[in-house]
Amino acid sequence: MADGLWEHPDWEHKVDNDGDGPSLEYVDIDSINDWVVKLTFKRFGEAEPLSGSGFFLNLPDIQDKHVILTAAHNLISNQKRSADLKVIYNNPFEVDPDNPKTIKFADDKHGAIIEIPVDNTEGSRNVHICERYNGGGDSSLDYGVITIPRTSANAPRGFGFSLALAHRTAFKGNVHVSGFRTDKATSPIKKTLRPATSLAVDMTYHNNHVEYQATTERGMGGSPVWVEYQKYLAVVAIHNRGYRGTLLTVDLLRDVFKWLDGHIRKEARKGAMLMHEGVQIQVNPDDLQTEKPHPAADRGLFLSFMSNTGFGRVRLRFGTKFDWMPAQVDPNGVVYYAASTEGKWLAFNVSAKKYQGVELREKLDGPECFLLKLVPDDTALG
Repeated sequence: MADGLWEHPDWEHKVDNDGDGPSLEYVDIDSINDWVVKLTFKRFGEAEPLSGSGFFLNLPDIQDKHVILTAAHNLISNQKRSADLKVIYNNPFEVDPDNPKTIKFADDKHGAIIEIPVDNTEGSRNVHICERYNGGGDSSLDYGVITIPRTSANAPRGFGFSLALAHRTAFKGNVHVSGFRTDKATSPIKKTLRPATSLAVDMTYHNNHVEYQATTERGMGGSPVWVEYQKYLAVVAIHNRGYRGTLLTVDLLRDVFKWLDGHIRKEARKGAMLMHEGVQIQVNPDDLQTEKPHPAADRGLFLSFMSNTGFGRVRLRFGTKFDWMPAQVDPNGVVYYAASTEGKWLAFNVSAKKYQGVELREKLDGPECFLLKLVPDDTALG
């Protein structure tokens, strides 16, 4: 793993998490038009094409690909993969300030709408479908991933997310589902894709799926279910059918991240790994509150939960092994990480001094997220 310093955001600023009410701040709502994608495909043995929806997930560490989440039922049916799969999405544009009647595109090699064919055959490196999905009624398994090339002109794009939204029993606030209704996707004015958005109030959690009373139509399967969270738009689930959505749980994102990491290793692509398993956290001896350096500090001091005290200690040579993963991405592309061990999450008591009040918790709710800042030496992570 790249060397880095771990730092809880509360050591610098307080994260706002006061409730589920409307909390947007300087958000460009029109971005949704560029984040939601339309899918077209054919079922095995059927001649007529069908359509579905999907959305870009903002993963800044994946530098050369767009990552799209969708419903598995768009990609496979009756154990047969969909054919002629295409991803259709908007090419972001702006008005030329020198000539208001002229539109300038982010990628001037394409028009207003970009259409990308995707290999969805068995073993494809561009599509991942939940291995346990069998077309049944378990909404928690109805998810898939698509990757497409990112043009050099396009900045990272997509919905942010937070795993704190997965550790809830309910969401009290506005819930939105944005997707493309069949044959009603193109704006006749600008010839761009305009997803339709339905609004529900409140959302209930049921194991690994959520339910909400939003009006949806055919073609909206795979749409993002998003909420207003900490002043930005955060996706919380993938719409399935009816009033259900697949919750973006730890297990789901871990599966997605591991699959993406496999391609990073195989293709030697640019970008950092998303999942880091079996990582020991090495403490910088200079940060310990002691009168003089520990005589054995050069052998390595590591964070350890190997005692029954309930909080972390420092141990020589080795410590507890953690699995690290992105837990939250904000609209500025800042990635917050979380570390877990044996199903519990590393958390910080921010009212205490650094490296004190470190404990393990059952759920993610904010104090478990921290920044990872790269440094040129080996003082932070082992």
